Formats: sequence, C-alpha cells, structure tokens
Amino acid sequence: NDIGKVNNRPNYTEDQVSRVKLYMEKQRPYLDSMLKIDDLALRVSLSPKLLSTLINRKFEVNFFEYINGYRLKEVKSYLADPEMSDLSAIELALRAGYNSKSSFNRLFKLETGITPSQYRKEATEL
Repeated sequence: NDIGKVNNRPNYTEDQVSRVKLYMEKQRPYLDSMLKIDDLALRVSLSPKLLSTLINRKFEVNFFEYINGYRLKEVKSYLADPEMSDLSAIELALRAGYNSKSSFNRLFKLETGITPSQYRKEATEL
C-alpha cells in the first residue's frame, strides 16, 4: 500500500553527500564530544531532517553510528601511533570525541572484536 507515500527517491543530492563527507574528513567535527546533528547540519548548510535522511539512506546508519565510525577510526590511528603510547586508551578516546569510558570500550569491542589495549598491542607489534 503506497497511499500517502512520497516517491522513494532521495531528497538530497550527491553534491550534498560529498559536502558532508568532505566536511567530516577535513574539519573533523566528531572530535567534539558534544556534537549534535543540529550542529553538523548548520555547518554543512542542511536542515537536520535532511542531514539525518542523507546519513540514514546513504551510509545506512543513524547519526550516532555515523559519528562514532569516525571516532573509532581516529582512536585506532592514535592507538597505533608510537608517539601516543604514553597516553592511556581512555585519554585517546576522549581526544577522539568519546565522552564515556564505558561506552567507548563497549563500542570499540563491538566494532573490532578486541579491547583497545589488545588493538594497541597488535598495532604496535607490526
């Protein structure tokens, strides 16, 4: 039953998708642990609703998962960096935009299958 449904075409453009990805990679707003979808929407000149739709449909995750994907990538690079070996995993997590040790550890293990300290050990042994 398609009554009441608007066509299923996305209401965002590839240019907007590129703008979001470029902003995330160059400006790294995910390093701010207080980042909200409204903040990011403002920075990429989209409405929060459109940004949410774009993230959900294009990247097939919600805003929280999208941001944490970037944070995880960031913290993994920190953990593998010998120059950051004097900082604890939680210090690195906070630097990458996480705001809770328990959620960081849970999300890290969920995503990688290992703990941050195991990841660091394996990454620095290479």
